[in-house]
Amino acid sequence: MRLVLHREIPKLTGAHNTCGILRCEENVTPASTGSSPGGGFDVQDSSSCIFNMTIFKNQPSNSMAFGDEQKHRIAVASLTSEHPNITNVTESLKIIGILKNKSATVWLEMFRHDDCSSDFICEVHGLDSKGRVFLSTSTLVQQKRETYLGDGDVDLTTSLQLLAQQLDTKLAIVSNSLSEVENKMEDTILSFERRVEGKIESAVTDIRDRVHSLENRLEDKIGHQVDTLYQIDAKVSAMNENDACNGNGDVPEKLLTGVKSELSDALENAVDIILNNIDARFFSSQMYLTQNLTDSITEAMSISTATGPPKKKGFGTLDDEFWFGNERIHALTSSGTWELRVDLKYKGKKAFAQYSNFAVESESNKYRLRIGSYSGNAGDSLSYHNGQKFSTFDKDNDESSRGHCARSEEGGWWYGSCDDVDLNSKWNGGKNKGLEWNKLTGSDSSSFSEMKIRVS
Repeated sequence: MRLVLHREIPKLTGAHNTCGILRCEENVTPASTGSSPGGGFDVQDSSSCIFNMTIFKNQPSNSMAFGDEQKHRIAVASLTSEHPNITNVTESLKIIGILKNKSATVWLEMFRHDDCSSDFICEVHGLDSKGRVFLSTSTLVQQKRETYLGDGDVDLTTSLQLLAQQLDTKLAIVSNSLSEVENKMEDTILSFERRVEGKIESAVTDIRDRVHSLENRLEDKIGHQVDTLYQIDAKVSAMNENDACNGNGDVPEKLLTGVKSELSDALENAVDIILNNIDARFFSSQMYLTQNLTDSITEAMSISTATGPPKKKGFGTLDDEFWFGNERIHALTSSGTWELRVDLKYKGKKAFAQYSNFAVESESNKYRLRIGSYSGNAGDSLSYHNGQKFSTFDKDNDESSRGHCARSEEGGWWYGSCDDVDLNSKWNGGKNKGLEWNKLTGSDSSSFSEMKIRVS
């Protein structure tokens, strides 16, 4: 421990004239060269620490014994683990102090001559490497001085050193304050992240609950249509049984037409229920428009090469090959902004094409195709068809002067003159008659195609 009083100080401009600076320092790090309290205590160890430093002033007196001086000592400055920093200015003193785990420093800048001639005691409490409390003490006893050398010669080098040490102490205090600010900022950021995570989890839970509620409502409404289908099936079975009993081998055409009409209405009502109850916000995944899963020609795909109505209302089954229907695609894309994704397979290679601003116009506009910018790895073949009308076997809306593209290509599509893409043609239909994507397959047919849309 070091307890030093410097009395020859350069005169500084300000409210006070300094008569002396008292400095007490203690360091218990292994590299410290300071004094040890002794008594068998090991404080020069990495596990030692300081938790208190106090400076006492003894009232100067020539008549009091040492024991009496103890009774009259006054605590001038104190550092503790709870209050490791101190900066205070009074009429007689300026106090600066800082306490760290293994070091402590207190500066007393004194303005009164009686303080500069007083005796001081510096006490340090800490724990040694074995966890025992130790007390280190240093006492400064001054000889009585008749005069104060305030205006004498000044040791400028010593004074500058003192000022530099004082500046170091202040910088250490600022550093500690910055560390505290950083810790508070880290706590604030962590608290903010937790609040954001909580809100995200709450939003996800809310969306799941709403989707579940939507599913339940759809099940209830579609259930009624399923009951209608069962009733129609029972009616057909009853007619067949009656005809068998009457010796007729076939169901009368008029009755069969009526049953087909009821069946078609029930299916269309079920699809309309789905469309009318779907909220666009729940389209986190795709709505499939067309899907061709195998290289076989199904009855549904045979319909696709025939007339306009199947293309308008859709056909096929959702777990096999199907077309969602131009009218329903138009109903979906007439509001909001949608994007189209096409997935393809050709000779074992997977590829995709994606287009922004996808829409299909109304029947009065011939279900004209509208698409925006392209991205993907299949090549931009569909942009050739942008703005084209939809053609079927009985609706020639293409721009070809050589013939009827829907018939020559054997499928309904948005033909120009005729196509770079045709995903509604026949499987294995031969050159220029398969499921083409020109920049991927050339005139060949892909082995898989799938069109799907979602809200962008």
